[in-house]
Amino acid sequence: MATSVEVRGVHCVDSIYNQGSFGAQYDAQVSNIELVSGRKGTGDTAGLFKEDSRMAIFGFGPYSGGEVISFSLWIKTYESNSEMILAHYGSRWASEKVSTDKDHLTLTLDHGVLALYIQPTLKLETTSFAGSLADRKWHHIAVSMPKKNCLLSEVELFVDGEAVNTAPREGRDQRIFQHTAGSMGIGGFGYTSGGFDKTYPDMKPFKGRIDDFSLWARPLVLEDTFEYGYGRECIKNNDGTYQEIAISKKKQCRKRCARRNACLGYELAKSPLKCIHFNQIPAAGSAKMSVQCVQKVKMIH
Repeated sequence: MATSVEVRGVHCVDSIYNQGSFGAQYDAQVSNIELVSGRKGTGDTAGLFKEDSRMAIFGFGPYSGGEVISFSLWIKTYESNSEMILAHYGSRWASEKVSTDKDHLTLTLDHGVLALYIQPTLKLETTSFAGSLADRKWHHIAVSMPKKNCLLSEVELFVDGEAVNTAPREGRDQRIFQHTAGSMGIGGFGYTSGGFDKTYPDMKPFKGRIDDFSLWARPLVLEDTFEYGYGRECIKNNDGTYQEIAISKKKQCRKRCARRNACLGYELAKSPLKCIHFNQIPAAGSAKMSVQCVQKVKMIH
């Protein structure tokens, strides 16, 4: 690895190692990112990003064409006066402007509100999330492509474990087909084409804290969308759906159970110590059945 590389005018001399299965070729080159207190408090750290901070992955891919790209991250920021880049995947090839024959994926915080771009004229906007994420609090954000070559309108956004209603701007929609020679940047455009700066001159590098960035080559499942800190109880309603309610923090289960027709992504247990795999709606007459949502592999004590 080079001892120093330049990422958008800033020399990067440090690396952050990729701890996932994609391998060392997807380590990140970084500069001007300070390790500060993370979302879990004492002993946990997050990256503090400023306007001159850089975090970029040099390796191509690992995706191309219509393959699925899904990712998640935690953020904390107070900056609500600009549109900031949270994560970006785009072409590496030098150009004066962004190519429109293939797509990119650029997740931004637009004056505190999430937005996702695949082209300059193709933007997915949130329609149901009230308020700003630039509130000095930690928020978990997840982006999921449900299948290959999905429509922009089919991409799912989650905030703090809750699905957010979205719609393409001005109804413009199309299937996603990414550049085959692209790179991922976190908090900025990274190694991608300089044409992005000219096409999106108002987008700024992220300012704030980022923690636990994760990337997948598959659609997300429910337990990927939020790492919930406390236990939840999943109760069946009279209409056949399930509802989550808070339970004792001593019965910690790691993930979240959303209101839906099943506790998707969970096992059901009548006690925190015994798990029963759930694969169908409980039989009629069990409307009052109360069950515990627990992580499929293990519980946290």
